[in-house]
Amino acid sequence: MIRMKGGEQVELLATPSLFAIAKRKGMAIEANTQDGADVLSAYTKLIYLAALNAWEVRRYDAPEMGECQLKLMDFVEWASGNAEEFVKAVNFVLSALTGKELKDY
Repeated sequence: MIRMKGGEQVELLATPSLFAIAKRKGMAIEANTQDGADVLSAYTKLIYLAALNAWEVRRYDAPEMGECQLKLMDFVEWASGNAEEFVKAVNFVLSALTGKELKDY
């Protein structure tokens, strides 16, 4: 769970199905590891996709939720202003997907 601008709590669900969401959206999660901005962008996309994944799973039992209104830009803005929480979220997503954290890369 992360807290977005305005205090909104956003749930994250880091499962392989987030890659299906990325594919459906035409979103590539790639980074040149020598380019810090590129890596930051890839991690931000992973967090965004984890939020969409959680939303979609919750919507199975509550279709009245409709479409998720969060946008990638919301996560870009959040990441740029919340470095400590961003690292925690990246560690959560990476650990859930790969068993490794940032320090392991």
